[in-house]
Amino acid sequence: MSLVINIIKQDLKLAFKKGGGVGNMLAFYLMVSTLFVFGIGSDPKNITLIGPAVIWVCALLVQSISASRIFADDYEDGTLEQLILLGDLPEKIVIARMISNWLTGGFLIMLFSPVVAVLFGLEWRLVEMLMLSLMCGTPLLSIISVAAAALTLGIRKSSVIFGILAFPLYVPVLIFGASWIIAQESFNANMGMMLSLFLFMLPLGVTASVAAIKAALSDG
Repeated sequence: MSLVINIIKQDLKLAFKKGGGVGNMLAFYLMVSTLFVFGIGSDPKNITLIGPAVIWVCALLVQSISASRIFADDYEDGTLEQLILLGDLPEKIVIARMISNWLTGGFLIMLFSPVVAVLFGLEWRLVEMLMLSLMCGTPLLSIISVAAAALTLGIRKSSVIFGILAFPLYVPVLIFGASWIIAQESFNANMGMMLSLFLFMLPLGVTASVAAIKAALSDG
């Protein structure tokens, strides 16, 4: 358990230090969302129907920007191999990276989402559902991102392959997340599908990530 906590602490320290990327991520999220606001216009019908989906798309893009490098630095400098050789379970490393990726990505996006929702002029009732959907959906994005990053570890042009693997898996999360808000109900079938998908993807993502890390280290 101490390994998981240490990795999370280290990742948070790197993310929040000067130039760590958190500020740039939130700024990019705000900038992209603002551009969509100008494109959609001020029609309330468009905002209610399109706004939630746009916010989800922006959140997805922002969280995936640097996701392909989740394991890359530790793999290249030998840290990942040393952790495995010292007897640390790779499952711990994977779970720690899933948590830290969410804390430095999806969690902050969820907290920042009311600011973006104000730009779209969404009612507070929809803002609450937006935050609830992001709270349930962004951990799924982190699971998918970590698994895709592990599967592309050590591959040339890994960022391209990462996109090919991850983005089709992001689509169901995007659909359920946006539909949840558009339905204008705090608890509906989309929430059940999101939670079911989380319970399915978590063990699958951890297992696939561990197998991919072991394969990359053995090939390296």
